[in-house]
Amino acid sequence: MRFDNETVKKSFHGYLDNAKLEKKGYQLEGVTWCVEREMGVMLDCVDMSTGTTGRKFIRGGIVADEMGLGKTIMMLGICISNMMPKTLIVLPFALLDQWWMQIYKTTGHKAIIYHGANKKKCGLDVLNKSAIVLTTYGAICGKLNKVESTKKNKVIIENDLHKIRWNRIIFDEAHHLRNKKTMLFLGALRLKAGIRWFVTGTPIQNNVKDFYSLCLLMGIPASFIKDNIDFIRRTFVLKRSKSDVGISLSGIETLCKTVSWLGEGEGDGEGEKEKEKEGGLDEKLLSKKIHSLLAFSGTTFDERDEGSGDDINIFDKKFKFIAKPEKNIPMILLIRAKQSCISSNLLLRGDEGGGVFNSSKINSVIDLIGERIGNGNGKIVFCDFHEEMDIIEKRLGLLGLGVGLGCKIGKIDSRVKKNDRERLLNDRFDVLIIQINSGSEGLNLQENYSEVYFVSPHWNPSIEDQAIGRCYRFGQKKCVSVFRFEMDGFDDEKRTLSVERHISNIQNSKRAMIKELF
Repeated sequence: MRFDNETVKKSFHGYLDNAKLEKKGYQLEGVTWCVEREMGVMLDCVDMSTGTTGRKFIRGGIVADEMGLGKTIMMLGICISNMMPKTLIVLPFALLDQWWMQIYKTTGHKAIIYHGANKKKCGLDVLNKSAIVLTTYGAICGKLNKVESTKKNKVIIENDLHKIRWNRIIFDEAHHLRNKKTMLFLGALRLKAGIRWFVTGTPIQNNVKDFYSLCLLMGIPASFIKDNIDFIRRTFVLKRSKSDVGISLSGIETLCKTVSWLGEGEGDGEGEKEKEKEGGLDEKLLSKKIHSLLAFSGTTFDERDEGSGDDINIFDKKFKFIAKPEKNIPMILLIRAKQSCISSNLLLRGDEGGGVFNSSKINSVIDLIGERIGNGNGKIVFCDFHEEMDIIEKRLGLLGLGVGLGCKIGKIDSRVKKNDRERLLNDRFDVLIIQINSGSEGLNLQENYSEVYFVSPHWNPSIEDQAIGRCYRFGQKKCVSVFRFEMDGFDDEKRTLSVERHISNIQNSKRAMIKELF
């Protein structure tokens, strides 16, 4: 097919007219750029094993526009403007219905869903005849971990999606493919397609290797990637911010709040023992001990000073195991240190959770929400842990907020069933508490919410950017306020950092690296 700018414009604008969607110049520019890339780019590559030069034809690319610029509309525009017999769209399970409805509402086409029980109804005949098939990341790798042994070798079992050569594959929220050592990456790699698109507002989440992984899946040889990053970025990546395309929202303001510890007892720990007898606990001392264990996790407990044994006694009965004495488990210690910065209750065993310890962090979050609850702005509170969400919901109730008290509180996490999730997202709450890994992608919440609260920093700054993008996007009419909470250090000179301050420092390093590349 020959590339024709006017034909693309006519097709895309016709699609927008039929769907009753507003025409935006930057979206037409994006669709035109994408269709041009679907015509292909020839690379001259050197085979490192032989030293010979070969040619590689690449079709597709990475659409990395900032959250809220309508990447979904653009990708459907590509499907309309450059029609092909078979397009596969791979996406997170939570976005399955959203994509299906968007396709149906804007085109009238009923896409085939290949997921769960539906897979039995979608044999090769059905898939081969379908213009658009929607599937999930779980479905493309679901059978790859099953291996059949033959007399000669072992064969990885593939599902029907891997038996078809697709004209085009679109990977939405493509940052899920960033780790090339996972079955998910292998499942994507084994899919056959002429054109591959990777859609994500955050192509780098941890380091530049995330970007390399997407390049490999695009078909760019590994030997070409490292020395040609700038060329690849200019040629195959479309990344624009709201300001780049002339969109001016009402603005965004960020407040970073450093929270001081409630517990001030230090020294021999006698004050803590008295508090334990009374059913309480000095949260500062508790968290400091966990941070100390983390700092020394490179050695065995036996190698530490004699006093260190007392420091871990409090975890024996009342608290979840931090780490087995004979082993070092830094990851578990990191999680426990993070939990201790939020609330001591997150460290309690299930049968000890009746009494709620006072929490500097939770107090600070609840106090700020309480001060702002009457301003008419919907509030989203992003959390990491189920228990953390439950505590915040309970504390809001104690503040006089909640069902029957003139304030609606909603909660979305991995425990919520699919139908209930949709109902909650369609409702309007004064405070919506969301587990960040369950609700930072694909949600359009700009109509009802304009305040975002991060109870604690996430290791991955891109996850936070995606979370903010749920309400700071096209259609937002209010200034968006973002509040970040971070626990202070442990001594007067603040030389001993909390894990949250450490995470914030890592965030800054990652943001600098992303800015340098893009």
